[in-house]
Amino acid sequence: MLLDAIGIFVASLTVVTVAGPVSALENSPPSSISIIATPSTSAAERSIYLPTGTQPSHVTSAPVLPQPTSSLTSITGVPLLHALTAMPPTAVTDFVEKNPQLLRALLDAPPAATQVSGWWAGLDDTARRTLALSAPEVVGNLDGIPYAVRNDANRRELRSTIRELELSGLDAGRAMATQNLNRLQMLYSIADALGPAAANPPRSLLTLDTVEEGKATIVLGDLNTAD
Repeated sequence: MLLDAIGIFVASLTVVTVAGPVSALENSPPSSISIIATPSTSAAERSIYLPTGTQPSHVTSAPVLPQPTSSLTSITGVPLLHALTAMPPTAVTDFVEKNPQLLRALLDAPPAATQVSGWWAGLDDTARRTLALSAPEVVGNLDGIPYAVRNDANRRELRSTIRELELSGLDAGRAMATQNLNRLQMLYSIADALGPAAANPPRSLLTLDTVEEGKATIVLGDLNTAD
């Protein structure tokens, strides 16, 4: 369905090599990219441009008392978000690594965007930065967090996952190596669809799922100013 200013095009990916970024936005299963186009679109140029992004603005709020990490596996939604941002940075990283299923459940059934935006507005710079660095998949995929922040977090996660697979993901057994190879090809395709820094219109990585077949939503233009 095409709206006045925003069109949504869903295209599948075909990937043939991992020697570098590849681009094919048609005739593919294993993964898909949703492209949300805001006014004034142009053809993609092929390259990987994954900037570190900008830092969020300063907002102050009353502190939230930390909870023992052992008690967090029984909560979800906004309470889990509050608990994560109350942890020390090293504890957030450790919790994210040990509880991927809990974060996946949070994203599968996320809080309302109004709840997320209220929680985010109450965080200071340190809490925002800690969560964006330690759990970029959460920050990058929650409606209610500013689009620019989500783009930065998702690009960071994309870059990190590509690097991880390039360095060590192909050294596993044959079955795992094949799976990692497919994931790497899928991630190259997402990076290729993002285009270079000078892409016109500018592109934002609004959502990113790097697991198995993968999925991404790329915005062409500025959602903040689109009709």
